[in-house]
Amino acid sequence: MHRTLSSREEHVRNPTLGGIMAIFLAVCLMPSAEAQQPMPAHPRFYINYSSSPDPTALAEYNYCILDPGAYVNLVPGHARGDVYLAYASTVEVNRDTAPFLKAKARGIPMLARNEGWDADVLDVTNPAWLDYMVEDVAAQAFKKGYDGVMLDTLDSVAFITEKHPEKEEACRAALVALIHRLHQEFPTKQIVLNRGFFCLNQVLDSINGLLVEGLFQEWNPDKKVYYNVQADDTEWLLKHIRRVQVKGLPVFVVDYVSPDNVSLAKRTAERILALNCIPLISTPKLNGIVLAPLAVKTDSPKSPGRRETP
Repeated sequence: MHRTLSSREEHVRNPTLGGIMAIFLAVCLMPSAEAQQPMPAHPRFYINYSSSPDPTALAEYNYCILDPGAYVNLVPGHARGDVYLAYASTVEVNRDTAPFLKAKARGIPMLARNEGWDADVLDVTNPAWLDYMVEDVAAQAFKKGYDGVMLDTLDSVAFITEKHPEKEEACRAALVALIHRLHQEFPTKQIVLNRGFFCLNQVLDSINGLLVEGLFQEWNPDKKVYYNVQADDTEWLLKHIRRVQVKGLPVFVVDYVSPDNVSLAKRTAERILALNCIPLISTPKLNGIVLAPLAVKTDSPKSPGRRETP
């Protein structure tokens, strides 16, 4: 926010010592404009959706996506220049969670189910949904000190349009309106999208990056298996990735590999890096497990939790 001294112009035209001192003190006491936390020069990417991330593990990474409801102290990381984004599901909510209860309190209808992730699908075309996302989700995370949001489940509007094809354009318009409103109301906060390619052209000037899952290695939640992504699907994703990279925006790639196959995890991270993307090879729980690339160690003697079963 830029503040002016136009109301004091009369004193400036005919300065006196007292007037000059008054202006000087007013400027000195004026709160400085909040600046956006910059992207680290060498981002070490990390996702942890657990309720209490280990601070020792967290200190090894400088660009982190966390559950905004987690018990975590962001102050030490901010002192180092680290960036913290809050996870924000736009279309899906899990029952009996805080987002579900807030959406229900606003009277937002649930139009479908995503059984693979045991989630309800919100009607994003309902007028209450936009305020819910801005006021109940994003603004609350920012009050806790988060530097931005990672908007997830954008593509889940497909569950709505499958049943209600007449809502397709309204769904797109609602998501675009959300992104623009967040950018306008919180210009110092970062916005990263998880896919959402169908609205990308309309919001490229309002976002700070793109996240893509399953570029080379993926997880099937229905069959509970890891698998290699088909070459055609990888190429399709790469076309969208290049659209974002041309704009100079970073692209984060999360691929899923069995914790028993660390060599595959390492090779996958190297392939992603070769595409000028920022990799994270993890497991589908996304609870802080990093298979590759491993972060440079801090002065801590060990880094917890490098392995898990899916």
